[in-house]
Amino acid sequence: MKKIEKEIFLNVMGCAGSGKGTLSKFITHNFSVLSIPTSRLLAEDGHLQKLRNGDLVNDVTVSHLVGRYIMQHREAGRFLGDGSIRSVGQANLIPRLLTEKFNFRTILTINLECSREVAIHRMDRRELEEAGTRHEKNDQVRIKRLDEYNKVSKQIKKVVSNYGPVIDVDADKGIEDVVDFVTTVLGKFIDRDSNLIQCPKHGLIPKIPFLAGSRLTSMHVKSQDSAGLRK
Repeated sequence: MKKIEKEIFLNVMGCAGSGKGTLSKFITHNFSVLSIPTSRLLAEDGHLQKLRNGDLVNDVTVSHLVGRYIMQHREAGRFLGDGSIRSVGQANLIPRLLTEKFNFRTILTINLECSREVAIHRMDRRELEEAGTRHEKNDQVRIKRLDEYNKVSKQIKKVVSNYGPVIDVDADKGIEDVVDFVTTVLGKFIDRDSNLIQCPKHGLIPKIPFLAGSRLTSMHVKSQDSAGLRK
């Protein structure tokens, strides 16, 4: 199988509480990939209140900020978008920007599928750990974010599949399963002569630019040569 090109965009999508942030921190700490701090970029651009309210920021604005960040750090070559794509509009604009302006040859999407119950439990637990208490007003924001994501997630997935592989992952599982399973899966996409890392269950395996997920529920691969771009 053809190895991954140097310039690659790893798109991590999933609802709030699916583990996107946790996985991204693990990836950037252990592997040669630069995480795009989308939330920070939006906050610095004056959209902090929208983020706190669980509202989406204009698609063109998000696309512009992501593109500018990549331009400023182009030498990194490999980028991870932790929730960079949150709407159908962004699913069209950002991959198109990457392929047409930056000539990215590989856009790989990791779709973290998380049940509503698990997502809410994780968000409640995180609030307790960080603030020591729960605030009922935050419940409405959580439900709003989950409902909005669930309305568009299938459409987003369909659009990004035009630009590269989409891997569906059962994100209800634990981090150990996440690392073990998807490390093995993504090893199929890279040159096996690359640096090796130690996997708990499989010993030495190729070092790869991204880890996520726990159980691969399905895998959709479309040729970028034959895939059309959705307007």
